[in-house]
Amino acid sequence: MNKAELREKDIMTLLRVSGKVSVAEAMALLDVSESTVRRLFNKLEADGSAVRTYRGISINTVSGTRESYSFERNELYRSNEKIMIGEAAERLIEEGDTLYLDSGTTVLRLCSAMARAAAVNGERYSAVTVFTNSLANLNLLKDRMNVCLIGGEFRPHRQDFCGYLTDEVIKKLHFTKCFVGADGFSVKNGLTASDFDTARINQLVVASSDKRILLADTSKAGKASVIHYAPIESVDTLVTNKWLDSDIKAELIEKNINIIEA
Repeated sequence: MNKAELREKDIMTLLRVSGKVSVAEAMALLDVSESTVRRLFNKLEADGSAVRTYRGISINTVSGTRESYSFERNELYRSNEKIMIGEAAERLIEEGDTLYLDSGTTVLRLCSAMARAAAVNGERYSAVTVFTNSLANLNLLKDRMNVCLIGGEFRPHRQDFCGYLTDEVIKKLHFTKCFVGADGFSVKNGLTASDFDTARINQLVVASSDKRILLADTSKAGKASVIHYAPIESVDTLVTNKWLDSDIKAELIEKNINIIEA
């Protein structure tokens, strides 16, 4: 597989998870110029794999190449908010950190911000180690910093790994910070997820981290999904977008949770 084919593969992997990719994200991911990215985007559109948008490209849902993954649809619904959350969360990373990044699409936007920051200043991430179970995260970060992929049973629709092997590896690791998502969060129900494997992984990660950072837009606030995986008190920092409900915000502050509104 030549360089051009590898670039197409990396972009299509990210598109299948997040639904769209900006020119800046593609430049950081592929370490190429803007003109090279635009040529690649034009080819993918000509092939029918994607559709050009303002400053980016989106998966062509008509062609049937996109996985039927509801979390992707949610990510597209609040894409701009998730980008801002990712940029705010990136500023929390410090020299010497050992990070865990989960496979959710909000964390994927954090990875995009990390790749851009590392492209500008490589020294910023020279002493940072990243652990993740996500292929999409790996593809964004692999050329910019030290990334360790945690394996297990592969889930094509999520582009990540889960199961017994994943759990056993995480049990043996320690992280200075973890960045996780949730399908819903509240003081009453804590952090919740929609599938058992993701809930189990995040439960283990939270228990193995010094600082736990939740990335979730305000549409998740006050809601509960099927599976509770951690109490709200386990969160040190919530990075969300503006307009968080004032009552929910007051409850979180009472629990000593630092809130960053991007």
